[in-house]
Amino acid sequence: FQARSLAAFNAAHLPDMQMSFRSCPEILDFVDTLSECGDVAGHPYMADPMSETNLTRHIAHRADQPGSVEIWPIEVPGIPEEALPWQAPRDSQRAEDPAQNLARNLAERIDTLIQSAEQVWHLDETKTWRRRAARAEDILILVHQRTGALFKAVIDALKARNLPVSGADRLILADHIGVQDCLNLIRFALLPEDDLTLAEILRGPFGKCVDDDAHLFQLAYQRSGSLWQSLKASPHADHITLTKALEMLIRDKGQPPFEFLSAILERPWRSAETGWAHLAARLGSPMRDPVQALLSKALAHDAQSATSLQTFLAKMELDRTQIKRDLARANGKIRVMTVHGAKGLQAPIVILPDTTRAPKSVRPDLVSSDGVPLWLGSKQEDTPVAAKARASLEARQLSEHRRLLYVALTRAADRLIICGAWSGLKPKEDQPPGKGYKQNSWYDLCAEAMGKLHGGALLSDEEGRPLFARYGPAPSIGTNPPGEGRTEASLPSWLTQNAPDEPAPYRYIAPSAL
Repeated sequence: FQARSLAAFNAAHLPDMQMSFRSCPEILDFVDTLSECGDVAGHPYMADPMSETNLTRHIAHRADQPGSVEIWPIEVPGIPEEALPWQAPRDSQRAEDPAQNLARNLAERIDTLIQSAEQVWHLDETKTWRRRAARAEDILILVHQRTGALFKAVIDALKARNLPVSGADRLILADHIGVQDCLNLIRFALLPEDDLTLAEILRGPFGKCVDDDAHLFQLAYQRSGSLWQSLKASPHADHITLTKALEMLIRDKGQPPFEFLSAILERPWRSAETGWAHLAARLGSPMRDPVQALLSKALAHDAQSATSLQTFLAKMELDRTQIKRDLARANGKIRVMTVHGAKGLQAPIVILPDTTRAPKSVRPDLVSSDGVPLWLGSKQEDTPVAAKARASLEARQLSEHRRLLYVALTRAADRLIICGAWSGLKPKEDQPPGKGYKQNSWYDLCAEAMGKLHGGALLSDEEGRPLFARYGPAPSIGTNPPGEGRTEASLPSWLTQNAPDEPAPYRYIAPSAL
């Protein structure tokens, strides 16, 4: 683009692309400093040599609106308390998962952030920038991928603190727990003697018998027949109500899949509450999208295939359809998504918890060397030509790793929080613990950049792991509550009035209707 522009225009008239209208000055300073960190040959975002790109700096349009960048210490694996021998076998004890610890600490910090009314910048109706209290919708949490333990742990930890969260931006339909709860009802209707399926229903949102000592154990222990027979014979009031509901499922197993599932979800189930209400009480509002997708699948199956629960169940068990939630708008909730999915989005507060892994390495069997296909086998058997091709491939992958970090960092408008869970083997007492993050990982690059901004090496603990550091002022605390700007409106009178009766419509008669 630069070469074509210079050929067509005078160099003095080339557009200036240094201005950023999204991020505050501190975040842009951090991004510029990070571009010079690591051991990548050349600039990670441009083809120009480093000597030229050092002259390029982002310019903040919001120059008078300060923000901050924080880097937290690595979350190390915790050592559980030693239990008594009759409580837990000694050889079964494990160190606590650092990803779970990080997720809990992150949820606690977000809860405190919202409750204490920490301030973010906001463009009001008059197009004036003002400070207001941070809300859940101002927070965007970005990870590398959805399949890791950290992704699910963060969402679960936020739900445990009753923080509104949008859930995964992409998920495999058949793997969602709410979808499996609905499919379990079909499995039971087709085969009531399936003890495992009935046990899952008992403990799920439709059974609501979560106390094992009072319900599942009493039904399953020393039973003479199936779990279904034991449930029907139980005098417990909850078991009697559940038995009646399950007997209705067996009676309706000849219905088409859509009608079968709709009856469960739309009508009262065991009580005045519908099946939707039972699912929402256990799984929260994020379950609605995948369960609605399941209903759509059932409706399409009824129109295209035999209306059989068995064929629909067999089809769903092999289905790997992914559904995508549109998280472009926060809708009052915390968003948790991948960096790839966040391209084009922004948020006042961006948190990066998935930062300690090594750059992703993908080795294809065939690469191109000067236009000639080249087979890459074992690295020990590389010829000079193969070694050069492998090094070029690894350099491109490392550059892509850094470009993705650039995307993640520049999603933040006001505040950027960088943290991470221990990566690698857990520390041992007789060995140096190590840093807990891989070379050239996002955390490695960010810690180096933060050290440069602080005038030297980043402050570390005795083992060399970075400690908490902040670039920019501490977040200001406001006196206004999180819901500032919202007023309580009185309910309109028509909301409590019955709608007027409509006259009977005219009946049009046409000969062609015969």
